[in-house]
Amino acid sequence: FHFTAWVEKSRSAPAARVVPAALAGQRVLLADDHLGTLEILEQILVAAQMQVVCVDNGQAVVSSLTQAIENSRPFSVCLLDLDMPEVDGYAVLAQARGKLEKLANLPMFIALSSALERDAGKCEAAGFDGFQAKPVRRERLLQMISRLLGEGANTASKEDGSHKMHTQYSVREAMKHSVSILLAEDNPVNQKLAVMMLGKAGYTVTCADNGIAAVEMFDAGPEKYDMIFMDVQMPEMDGKEATRKLRSMGYTQVPIVAMTAHAMKGDREMCIEAGMNDYITKPIKREKVFEIIKEYVLDRGEHEF
Repeated sequence: FHFTAWVEKSRSAPAARVVPAALAGQRVLLADDHLGTLEILEQILVAAQMQVVCVDNGQAVVSSLTQAIENSRPFSVCLLDLDMPEVDGYAVLAQARGKLEKLANLPMFIALSSALERDAGKCEAAGFDGFQAKPVRRERLLQMISRLLGEGANTASKEDGSHKMHTQYSVREAMKHSVSILLAEDNPVNQKLAVMMLGKAGYTVTCADNGIAAVEMFDAGPEKYDMIFMDVQMPEMDGKEATRKLRSMGYTQVPIVAMTAHAMKGDREMCIEAGMNDYITKPIKREKVFEIIKEYVLDRGEHEF
């Protein structure tokens, strides 16, 4: 049984690869009338080496933004509580955009709210760049700020007239679809299976046929790859030797995960000793692979910030 189907080629562009921006040194204006929340958020941001200015009312936000721009020390991000008395977050955003829209260096505006269902859609319509539900989780807030600054969402929305607000969930999904993996595997069948499995999950995969090719490809563009899956048994240069080579070249941060058909006692230790971060056995289980990617790439921000 077979059939032929004619379908139109997808017009959607592949997800753009965005390198999250470093947070150290970025200036943040934080506005919340609840002093306890203000203190907690300030501690989170300062721990990420960001420069934080706090205000406890909406009226002080626009003047603080204006003064910062006039002093050539603009804020990169402004976190606004939506439920401040007298002047709430919506009114503050409208005032800031109305008075400062023509000025350069307008910050990203992220809304803080305890009412996810009620406020998320309203915030997007109002023009917020990001939305964080309270209580705010440290890693999700920092991931959002890093992602927004990395992709320059504020500038892009002005250029094409569109606007899409980021939530903690959309940021995580966008991160997933921009993950790029280098797969070092000499078996064509295993290559094809891995590419299909990872591609269906939204990841981008580039294949190297042996350890030498893997080292050369990574060295030619280390910024292109978020992690490496390295087959241990390959011709010309095996996975352990390729890993040692990459580490000796100074590539100490990229996660390298060993893949091997052998599950002998001591194999894991030898891989770790060679400089690999983790170890999985063949046949590879998709749940384990996705768990590894989550730990070493998607959740990496929890440990770095």
